[in-house]
Amino acid sequence: MAKLWIVLSLVITPLMSVYDKVTHDDISCHYITEGDTLPSTEDISFSPPPDSIFFHETSCQGVMNSRQACAIESAAKAHPGKNVYVLFSGPTGDTRFSNRNSLFELSLFYPNINFARVHIDEYAKDTPLQNILKNITNYPSQRRVFYTSEYLRFITLHKFGGLYLDTDVIVIKPLYSLGKNWVARESNLFVNNAVICQPGLVMWTMVCWYEVMVWRYNHPLVCIRIHPLLSSTSLILTESLIPGFQVHDSELIYPVSYRHFFKLLEPGDLPKVNHAYTVHLWNGYSHGEKVQRSSPFDRMAEQYCPVIRELYRDCFGT
Repeated sequence: MAKLWIVLSLVITPLMSVYDKVTHDDISCHYITEGDTLPSTEDISFSPPPDSIFFHETSCQGVMNSRQACAIESAAKAHPGKNVYVLFSGPTGDTRFSNRNSLFELSLFYPNINFARVHIDEYAKDTPLQNILKNITNYPSQRRVFYTSEYLRFITLHKFGGLYLDTDVIVIKPLYSLGKNWVARESNLFVNNAVICQPGLVMWTMVCWYEVMVWRYNHPLVCIRIHPLLSSTSLILTESLIPGFQVHDSELIYPVSYRHFFKLLEPGDLPKVNHAYTVHLWNGYSHGEKVQRSSPFDRMAEQYCPVIRELYRDCFGT
């Protein structure tokens, strides 16, 4: 097993410098209790159906950029009969909904999209991650926003079940046709948790294994630990240990590798994207890169998030 982790570390370590560039340490907004304009997840009326779709916004910006808004619209458009919840870890001001912006437009055109505020300590209360999340401000890490997002997705699945997606995942086809308890391979080596449909089973593993200081042990490897029977040579996951749990092929959820993220933003064709259920934009790499007209992402936006594409026009993708 030690040799296995050495191999995995060598593969993932190069990713860490990229995430250092696009993440930061400010999670002060998570502990602000004034100025909420959104309903709280603590309210008794907050009761998502078990087949809901969830996004978390943990950056303290209080608003979504066009890529994030596109991801949320694509999920709502592909699942008109499902509730989509966008959960903010910090407060959002009145202007977020009073002006012509992404939040206002989405709430206007898609009645199945819901916005709510998460107060982290209360949200994690009585869950296996309560103590870990309570101490997150003490982490000697420059990726507290990232870690918070990692924790919250599993708390949400633990509480409500349903489907979680990162805000850089564009939905092309309805995802519940893939089952109710699954993740997907990012490659033959790894499973990624940017899209995960599974009711909290992973969280218990996180409590036992989470190494706060070592990002590569937890993303995207956290899902691997559900499958202790792992081939030490091929690293291919098997689903046989957990009845009903599936690991889908990368072509369905991650058809474009992070190594080729630029192909999504430059003019050209990507035929294999047409057969996928989602496309991951790999914001850790593509953040700040221009979305060129007639690129695969631009064409996908016209089809899968037309409201946001029209709203931002030439500024889309920034």
